[in-house]
Amino acid sequence: MSYESVRDFAAGFGFFFMASTYVVAVAWTFRRRARAAHERAAMIIFEDDPTLPKETGRGR
Repeated sequence: MSYESVRDFAAGFGFFFMASTYVVAVAWTFRRRARAAHERAAMIIFEDDPTLPKETGRGR
């Protein structure tokens, strides 16, 4: 095996590995059972933070 053939194999394998990782990550994100978890995560910023002091309502 020459250096060029090893380099070509490594380049091809690297491309295949990165492409398959991308496809798996996208498929894992859009699976049906993940919808509730994604909706819940998207709404976290709108929930009240229990560590903040309560407002009295006398604001401007």
